[in-house]
Amino acid sequence: MDRNIQSKLNAISRKSLDNLVNDLLKKHQVSMKKPNLSQQDKKELRSLVKEFQSAFKQITRTMESNKTNTQEKTRRN
Repeated sequence: MDRNIQSKLNAISRKSLDNLVNDLLKKHQVSMKKPNLSQQDKKELRSLVKEFQSAFKQITRTMESNKTNTQEKTRRN
C-alpha cells in the first residue's frame, strides 16, 4: 500500500479513537483536569511511588539473579 495512503489511514484511525475516548469520558463525566492535591496527599503519593520503585527494583534483581542461576545450571549440564 502507498505510504501516503497508509499514513492517512493511520491518522484517521487515531482521530477516530481519540473521538471515541473523548466521547466516553464526557459520557461518564470524567474530568481530565489536574487535581488539586493537598501537601499531605502529595507526600503520601511520593511515598507510594518510592515504595513501588523499591519493590520493582527488588523484583528485577530477583528475576535477573534467577535468570543467571538458570543459565549457569544449563552450562554445567
